[in-house]
Amino acid sequence: MTDPASELASSPTFSSLRLLGRAFLALIATTTLCAADSSALLWQIGQPDGDNAEFAFAPKGYHEFREDGFFVVGRSEAKRDWPYVHPGPVDGWAGGGSHTFSVVFGVRQAGGEGTCRLKVALLDTHSTAPPKVKVQVNERAFEQALPNGAGDASVNGEPAKGKRHEFQIEFPAATLKVGDNRVDLTTLSGSWLLYDWLGLEVPGGLESAPVISSTVVDAVESAHALLEKDGKLFQPVRVSLRHFGEEAHATVRVEGVEPQRLRLVSRAHSLEVLLPAVAQEASRSVTVEVAGKAIAARSIALKPVRKLTVYVLPHSHTDIGYTEIQTAIEKKQIENLRKGIEYARRTADYPPGAQFKWNVEVLWAADLYLQRLGESERKEFLDAVKKGWVGLNGMYLNELTGLCRPEELLRLFRFSTQLAEQCGVTIDSAMISDVPGYTWGTVTAMAHAGIKYFSTAPNYFDRIGDILVQWENKPFWWVGPSGRERVLVWIPFKGYAMSHIYHKLTPAFVAEYQAQLEKTGYAFDIAYVRWSGYGDNAEPDPAISEFVKEWNTKYAWPKFIIASTSEAFRAFEQRYGDKLPVMRGDWTPYWEDGAGSSALETALNRASSDRLTQAEALYAMLNPAAYPAKDFEAAWRNVLLYSEHTWGAWCGVSDPENQMTKEQWEIKRSYALEADRLSRELLTKALASVGSARDGLTPHPGPLPVEGRGNATSAKGGSGSSSASATTPSHATPSSPSAASSSVQPALGSDVIIQTNVAERSPSPLNGERTGVRGEASSRASSSPNVGAVDVFNTTSWLRSELVVLSKELSSAGDRALDARGRPVPSQRLSSGELAFIARDVPPLAARRYTIATGPAHSEGEVTAHGSTLDNGLLRVRVDEQTGALVELTARGLKGNLADTASGHALNDYLFLPGDNLADLKRNGPVRISVKERGPLVASLLIESDAPGCRKLTREVRLVAGFHYVELINTVDKQRAQANPKPGDWTFAQKGGKESVNFAFPFNVPDGVMRLDVPFGVMEPERDQMPSACKNWFTAGRWADVSNDDFGITWITLDAPLVQVGGITATLVGSQANPAIWRKRVERTQKLYSWAMNNHWGTNYRAYQEGPVVFRFALRPHRKFTPADATKLATALSQPLLATPARGEPLTKPLFRVEPSSVVVTGLKPSDDGQAWIVRLFGAAGKNQQAKLAWASPAPEQIWRSDISEKPLRRTAGRLEVPASGVATLRVERPE
Repeated sequence: MTDPASELASSPTFSSLRLLGRAFLALIATTTLCAADSSALLWQIGQPDGDNAEFAFAPKGYHEFREDGFFVVGRSEAKRDWPYVHPGPVDGWAGGGSHTFSVVFGVRQAGGEGTCRLKVALLDTHSTAPPKVKVQVNERAFEQALPNGAGDASVNGEPAKGKRHEFQIEFPAATLKVGDNRVDLTTLSGSWLLYDWLGLEVPGGLESAPVISSTVVDAVESAHALLEKDGKLFQPVRVSLRHFGEEAHATVRVEGVEPQRLRLVSRAHSLEVLLPAVAQEASRSVTVEVAGKAIAARSIALKPVRKLTVYVLPHSHTDIGYTEIQTAIEKKQIENLRKGIEYARRTADYPPGAQFKWNVEVLWAADLYLQRLGESERKEFLDAVKKGWVGLNGMYLNELTGLCRPEELLRLFRFSTQLAEQCGVTIDSAMISDVPGYTWGTVTAMAHAGIKYFSTAPNYFDRIGDILVQWENKPFWWVGPSGRERVLVWIPFKGYAMSHIYHKLTPAFVAEYQAQLEKTGYAFDIAYVRWSGYGDNAEPDPAISEFVKEWNTKYAWPKFIIASTSEAFRAFEQRYGDKLPVMRGDWTPYWEDGAGSSALETALNRASSDRLTQAEALYAMLNPAAYPAKDFEAAWRNVLLYSEHTWGAWCGVSDPENQMTKEQWEIKRSYALEADRLSRELLTKALASVGSARDGLTPHPGPLPVEGRGNATSAKGGSGSSSASATTPSHATPSSPSAASSSVQPALGSDVIIQTNVAERSPSPLNGERTGVRGEASSRASSSPNVGAVDVFNTTSWLRSELVVLSKELSSAGDRALDARGRPVPSQRLSSGELAFIARDVPPLAARRYTIATGPAHSEGEVTAHGSTLDNGLLRVRVDEQTGALVELTARGLKGNLADTASGHALNDYLFLPGDNLADLKRNGPVRISVKERGPLVASLLIESDAPGCRKLTREVRLVAGFHYVELINTVDKQRAQANPKPGDWTFAQKGGKESVNFAFPFNVPDGVMRLDVPFGVMEPERDQMPSACKNWFTAGRWADVSNDDFGITWITLDAPLVQVGGITATLVGSQANPAIWRKRVERTQKLYSWAMNNHWGTNYRAYQEGPVVFRFALRPHRKFTPADATKLATALSQPLLATPARGEPLTKPLFRVEPSSVVVTGLKPSDDGQAWIVRLFGAAGKNQQAKLAWASPAPEQIWRSDISEKPLRRTAGRLEVPASGVATLRVERPE
């Protein structure tokens, strides 16, 4: 996300928002001219009046800037010759690069003794990227760093709103010489400054004199290029002159070549002299003569020019929102693709390299194009792809990959395999822009989609840690968690926003780019740059074809080639692929922290992803022929759109009540709501297949009216077609912005985490979604239900015994639960009226049937709740009666208390941090503890209190008889954060009203090692992190674990993905451009903190959230750590057993079994073509294993190794190797 330049010049705060360099800012510079006076000012430009009316282009004509200020004292006029604004290198509107403003003046006598002072008074500087200025007086140079300014109002015509600053440069008077002198002010870095006035104060006795020379030599510099002439290579030297006054003639003498002559008129002149190319550094003398008199003598250093090939990748950075409402972005990106094709057609006859090509940054744009345009335009697109006019990149969206579940991460690349087949091309590259950092499993997902090349181009300054310091123009191979997959990663100069800074490809850019490569020690003769236009969602820029055509015609080197990502990376790999470093580790992302600003919707989306995975498995188990592939595509699309990096409007934090902010958030939020609705609908339809195809019965014609267990849900969301738009759901936007905000996400079941429909306001802290029948569901004669019976489905690949909770309606037959053999199983009627029972040994990918009957509830073992203590004989938990945190957690067979209270925090401690100062950390008020469930099967304590940042804090702690983990159900009834007192105030948006909600988990595991679950892998902070990975916060997929060689504890999170390791380390609020401030090392620790909520950003994300939100955790002590056990338990809690009214014969035989069980199925679905099952295996054990699938009869005819494409790649039989943290996808042809 970057500022949309001139498009949003009327919104001054915008340019400060994200990419500091999008200076759509108006620059204010002032200059007036005077001679020495009684105040000892030798000259003065501008007036000390706090205004800039006397300067060129003032007060807001920065867009008229064409050349740098050049002022000849006694001849120039400020209104004509001195722009009101002095641009910096990041100001693309001024062409990028450093800018030098010069003052030429005469002195009547030598300076002598004393001190001179150059005084500079400024009206303002850029608010987040003030420039560093080099001041040169004749041969003496100084540097001056300038402070942050006030913002954009001053540069847009309101100088009074600027933040004034004055500085002075002192130098010996002897620096001045008799005759002509010169002062140069050059911006070395950063953005603009605005002048009020500047002048030169000199000691008494020094007098001004008219400028003698009418010609000034501005620069003598090498063109950093090679020109071929008569088979030989030459280096051009460019001599730049400024002449004022009468016509004259100049002679330029460069050592080693014939003199060049030039007629001078009153303007700037440039002369190019060709010198033989040098193989090593050499110097040449340059003399400029006017009217036979030498006016300048210089020496120029010639450095060898590298024979460099630079690939230019045109694209548009896709922000779905931010600059405009999402619906407008949809149209814009479709139009961008149209224009890209048109520009390619127009330049098809240009020389190779200059022909325009358009890179589709993310395939969402192509998906929209193909969905919405007519047949002729679709054909035009396919033809353009085949001709190479359009380059396709495999990532569907610029995703926050750290938020993705495993199957969700694979879905991010699924469309690339479908589109590649449709177009008849290979898609082997991916782009991502703006986003800094990517979860480790991204490598696995890309490799599984056939992608070898990864063009990563993060935001070039904001909240990116030291990614560019470490990796800009340093290509490397990134190896995935299994060690078997790798992708070539390459971050270009200035990430994706180089064109936002430079605006045009020019010779000056070429020189600066090569200088940058030389400065950083770039070792290759192939480079690439991104060209994304003049802002986010920018349209294609055909001017680059003209530049490349002209440049390549004139110069032999460097050579520019407009290309696709694949072309550029392939050329580089062929030449340098075996010379690149190989890196392994999690590139822990930075921007996922923003998802904590909408914690409710983030939790919803995590649940939707798991629910879709379960629904796909159910279709595979029950009725694969009925699998609605398009409906699942629509649902997954909404899941991905929520995790896309654009959260809202650029003014979302500075002006949260702005209409633009509200409208964009409603659409963004609708992705999560629509994913929730569609996933529930699909799960309900899948469960409606009970008793269908595999048992020879007719499936029930519509969705079952099941309120759902876990992911099973009613059809309340409607049952229309799910094949919605590629972006904005047509019917998902809620009627009230507070609807979801005031909903409570329900809590865990015992072994099962359960989720309720967001629209239903009545939470059940014990079990969010009740399994049961709505009132209208009693008449289902056609489906012949078995009265009082329920089928409990296991959609995972291992045997499971867990708690199941039924609604009052479904359990109305009684309190007793019987298995298929009529044996009672433990049960309990809960305080909510629901019935809980234990479903034992539910086979993988199959079901168990249970009957609810009259009679007393059966119990085996017991869990008790007394005062502030819970005990089930396996675990004992004690709650602190003052704080409500867990101060004791003991497990049978393990010594000691697993809660470490020595640091002052305990387990599940509520910690609220206003601002960024840890000294202000606050805790909840006095607690009220009551017994909610009394056993014998389920016991829980309810802990209620006031808490800072909340209307109310409720925490439930629960144990189930016979189970080895404790469940925590925290309900935060959030108060809205402090509002911006001055809507639009950028300063407040950065620092004001910031807050975060945290839950502490300090574990007493001496010398314990912390591990975090990531998609398709496990990582240890520090040890398994890439250089530049974020260490202030992390994303945990489902679990974290702290273990030593003997014992440990697994922490499971259902709703909140963000964690801090070792302490409250997420304290960087607002825009953060300094790489040095980020955490550099993570020491071994046994403490982690769930970072549940925050509003730390100054743009894009939410300024506040309010209403009840539930955060659910589980703690499981264990002996020696095994990653497969952690993965299976956490997956079971997020993909619970599913109960539905029984119908037909029970599905007791697994579709297949996997041996060993530590190889887990992360995905099972019917193939989209309807002919096969797709089985995704993951090596969860942390070691290579040979896996075997034992299929139910009839056995499948053929089994193929496959990938995300679902195509048969190669036959396989018997056991297959699944690497540690590796993924194997099988296509299993269904028997006829």
